[in-house]
Amino acid sequence: MKRSISTALAPCLACATAAAATDAILIDATLARHEVSIREVGAQGVVYIDHLGLERTAPITDVLAIVWDEASLLTPPMTLSLGVLQLTDGERINGRPAPGDAPPDALVWDDERLGALTVPLERIASVSMPATSPMPLPSPGADDAVVLRNGDVLQGFLVSLSGTRVEIERERVITLPAESVHTVILANPPEAPTGARVWLAGGEILAASSLGESEPGRLRFHPAIAETEGGSATRFSLRSVHAVVPDAARIRSLTSLPLDTRAATRRPELAGEALGSEVRFPGPTSARWELPPGATRFACTVRLPESEWSWGDCTVRVLVDAGEGPRELFATRVRATEPQDECVIDLPGTGAHGRTLTVIVDPGEHGPIQDRPILQHAVLAIDPDLDAR
Repeated sequence: MKRSISTALAPCLACATAAAATDAILIDATLARHEVSIREVGAQGVVYIDHLGLERTAPITDVLAIVWDEASLLTPPMTLSLGVLQLTDGERINGRPAPGDAPPDALVWDDERLGALTVPLERIASVSMPATSPMPLPSPGADDAVVLRNGDVLQGFLVSLSGTRVEIERERVITLPAESVHTVILANPPEAPTGARVWLAGGEILAASSLGESEPGRLRFHPAIAETEGGSATRFSLRSVHAVVPDAARIRSLTSLPLDTRAATRRPELAGEALGSEVRFPGPTSARWELPPGATRFACTVRLPESEWSWGDCTVRVLVDAGEGPRELFATRVRATEPQDECVIDLPGTGAHGRTLTVIVDPGEHGPIQDRPILQHAVLAIDPDLDAR
């Protein structure tokens, strides 16, 4: 009888007396997290060493994600010498805009690994130019925006963008030298990620049209953006890979969902992205998200940071409303003596629209002082077939 990863590993996790060296977290189809050492990742499956030192193989369909470096996903490394191209589906590619005249309605982006990429402007969320320092940026709006290095913002319709010049139409077309531009933000709607996704050292996130064959110590995949340009399978050392999601349609971070601000008495801070995201509560409050129809499970780590241990003592509750009123499915108390707990719950009403998930932070015996818990690795398992209904 075929057993899932979590079923096969559960007895080992319970009886382990000595731990083998591990360097990654494998998240299985139930959202359970396993400490492992990855040997191979490919289209057919994952070969890894478990915490007992035993070699195992998991079909790729039983794996939702592999994470080597969670810290980098929460705070991506900055590459000030390079520009950053952010696409509407969340892809992030380091490089620089090619000089010269831009093709109509497109940007030519030079990437050291992938070469020259021609990207339609309608697929671009933002472009940060090379050699820029961090500065406050406006949120995407109804118009495109060009943020200059002096902090000025010009809003209008982006006509063209290259490493030589930027043109934006307001009452007339204004041409700016590229070296005067800090960031260009386009008013394109976000798109849901699909296919495989790879996080790389340097902060890049690439969509993969497919994973390649397994190869010890390396990851082979076909970058979707380069494949349209005639690119072939690209090989990366696993040491340069921070995370892999074999199918982005099957896992989604809680922070990627719209937060219902009407239900938040004090709005939590949403930090990071994707698998490394955090929900940081400012104190006793509640926050609500609408669940996708295909969401089947929810998992997170509830943690009270050490900086809050002196007085922090609160209860964190998770409620789901599937149309019959909120139902509490998880509750935990976090404080200095028990600062962390794991939440993994099945979500009722799968396939239905309008379901909500609410997280409530209630104060403990010391009142609201330092009651500032964090939800880490807050993710949803998704059934893509139900989600498409």
